[in-house]
Amino acid sequence: MEAIISKHGLQVHNDGTPTYRSGLVATAPDVTLTNGFRDFGTVAWSVTNDELCTPHECILIDIGKRTPVETVEVIDWPRFTCNWKEYSDFTAKSLCAVYDKWSVQSSDDVDTLVQELTSCIQECVHKVATSRVITKHTKPWFTSDISQRFKKLRSLKRKCRYHRSPANVSLYKEFLSETVELVKQAEQKYWLNECSKLSLLDDKSKWKAIERLTNQPSGNAVQPIRSQKQGEPVYLFDDAEVVTEMKGITLLFRIQRYKLMKC
Repeated sequence: MEAIISKHGLQVHNDGTPTYRSGLVATAPDVTLTNGFRDFGTVAWSVTNDELCTPHECILIDIGKRTPVETVEVIDWPRFTCNWKEYSDFTAKSLCAVYDKWSVQSSDDVDTLVQELTSCIQECVHKVATSRVITKHTKPWFTSDISQRFKKLRSLKRKCRYHRSPANVSLYKEFLSETVELVKQAEQKYWLNECSKLSLLDDKSKWKAIERLTNQPSGNAVQPIRSQKQGEPVYLFDDAEVVTEMKGITLLFRIQRYKLMKC
């Protein structure tokens, strides 16, 4: 191996991290060799913590400058209702203080008054509400309970690696199946909840919601249209049907314009 690396000028990317784990055994039989990859930028080698149902680890190679993951800290609104009583007490005191301030000395500028009121309410929200960090890959149905279960699942996985006893393996597999079922139920509940909102939207907003739920790219050349067939609304999805319908509308418009010009 050393002679081959020296002869062809190969680069070894392993950093010593084990790539095979089975019970108390942790070795690195996998060697990652490349030639010329550094011309495209920095090469980062790492082992992921994904569950592959095999003692072999998943190796990840990043070539070039890696874009940092964009994280956003948002308010956990679904859990905010649990602190409604505390929020009511905060706003009662804060809004009274604002009212007393306005009674003594108030500005004539409406924008200033609105800004003071908005800042007061936002401050009350941030004092009471809890926040969570999300990324663009975060699933909307991932609650804090599911996140805690995944942390425990990773802990059980590490425990099985170092002590692969029948009891540890059984506990890990049982907890894994329960977590998978919980995630499926949360996803199904989210989809049903989002689909129930479609009937309350107008046609334009409805199609935007459907594209968002189905991950459809926006800005298509041909969009679905609604037509009347025998007095019943019909939605046309096929490109050929849409083009034919649009040609008919164009022809009808030209006939109407010709009649107006004759008059």
